[in-house]
Amino acid sequence: MSRFVYDFDEPSGGSRELLGGKGIGLAEMTLMGLPVPAGFTITTDACRAYLEAGDLPAGLEQEVADHVRRLEETTGKRFGDPGEPLLVSVRSGAAVSMPGMMDTILNLGLNDEAVEALAARTGNRRFAFDSYRRLLQMFGEVVDGVDPHRFEEALGELKQARGARQDTDLSAEDLEELVETFKEIYPGFPRNATDQLLRAVRAVFDSWNTPRAQVYRRANDIPDDIGTAVNVVQMVFGNKGDHSGTGVAFTRNPSTGANELYGEFLANAQGEDVVAGIRTPQPVESMAAALPAAYEQLLDTLRKLEERYRDMQDVEFTVEDDTLYMLQTRSAKRTAAAALKAAVDMVEEGLISREEAVTRIDPAQLDQLLHPMIDLREAPEPVGRGLNASPGAASGAGDPRSVRDDAGRHPRDDRRAGRSHRARRHDLARCGRRARDGQAVRRGLRGARAPRWDCNSRRTRAARRRCDHDRRRHRQRLHRGDAARSAAVERGLRDGARLGRRDAPAACARERGHARGRGACARIRRRGDRPLPH
Repeated sequence: MSRFVYDFDEPSGGSRELLGGKGIGLAEMTLMGLPVPAGFTITTDACRAYLEAGDLPAGLEQEVADHVRRLEETTGKRFGDPGEPLLVSVRSGAAVSMPGMMDTILNLGLNDEAVEALAARTGNRRFAFDSYRRLLQMFGEVVDGVDPHRFEEALGELKQARGARQDTDLSAEDLEELVETFKEIYPGFPRNATDQLLRAVRAVFDSWNTPRAQVYRRANDIPDDIGTAVNVVQMVFGNKGDHSGTGVAFTRNPSTGANELYGEFLANAQGEDVVAGIRTPQPVESMAAALPAAYEQLLDTLRKLEERYRDMQDVEFTVEDDTLYMLQTRSAKRTAAAALKAAVDMVEEGLISREEAVTRIDPAQLDQLLHPMIDLREAPEPVGRGLNASPGAASGAGDPRSVRDDAGRHPRDDRRAGRSHRARRHDLARCGRRARDGQAVRRGLRGARAPRWDCNSRRTRAARRRCDHDRRRHRQRLHRGDAARSAAVERGLRDGARLGRRDAPAACARERGHARGRGACARIRRRGDRPLPH
């Protein structure tokens, strides 16, 4: 009979393909002696058997019950006990990292009796009911598909009635009232802890085939049949007060590759608050002042992890009452520039060899380095700040009437200063070129001299029409699939190759304006051809 469950501290004889990325990370950190909550992993074999049969495989429920008893012995608490409740989280973890694509449920094991026991044991009634309302919301959304907006609207109405800006501004009495509201929204919440756990495991297995997970796998060439593992972990609480919190961190900067700590931290919160963007996190360096002991422990842990894996790591952690707990480690995703710099630096630091550094660079990523980018050496004045979601190419449009010099003056302001008409016209043309820099970057004209600005000239109107045509064709190419291409052929086009390809742009504007498509098979239109579809 196959075995489906392994504790973090026992050898499984398997690898990432069996335990999943999160499970193997938790097991290895446990063997390294790092601070990891106790727990166990349900393997990807169980997921594949579940997806094939439509139900949990034979023997899995008993295995889970046996490992829950071991967890109770380790922690000294009882799962579902109204006096000393053991609470756990259920987290997905596929062999290939799929961040944010599958589901997680926290605080399993709470019910009306257990929440009172938790409040009495910790002396923190607000924390207990905050954990309970989170469980009701997450369980309802993930397991039974309750509309999340119903929970959010109830929370928003309560905050508005109490004049609270953040969730943390609500009192214990407010959260007790919110729990009752959530139970009205979701009356089907199971009170039995074992039922909660098994239904959560099924929900995580089912999340492998959610639309967002399927789209992510197709986009990243991940097989559909590898399945996900499930990690059942003893709960550690970042929402117990100002001496607790949660965060994510990278051992190096994932944007630049610089050897510096990079990440975010949110005090008095659980991990979903950071991921969902419910509250604005602070830089992870803010821990140094608020939680100095946990911060120093985090720095030491990150150093050990990078030395162990010899690669940039992305970690999740929670601090409960000034004590650090590691919840995940994985190889960090990074930009092409960061991958290149990190590989070079690790060679110089003696972590990896030159040959291994070369294999660390994905050839497909090198395309990012070839995109037009803003030259930061010129120190342009930023117009806004945020997290980049592209390799760095820029586009934009401007109005020369809005461009002013460093003193805040517009060239038209000199009209009464006795300056000549020709001088003022020269300044307007120069302002037009400055306002059009974003468009020049997008069209690949960084090094070329932009034409004189005249928004009413025939050349400008023609260029605008070409841009509109290009954008329209680009949208058509993005949304046109094989079925649409076949339909277009049936409408009278001579061959499918003439419908356009994205791999070989036309050599010049004239060819772009008259060619049927952009692929190697595209040909120049001839008299009598049907018009292009719009």
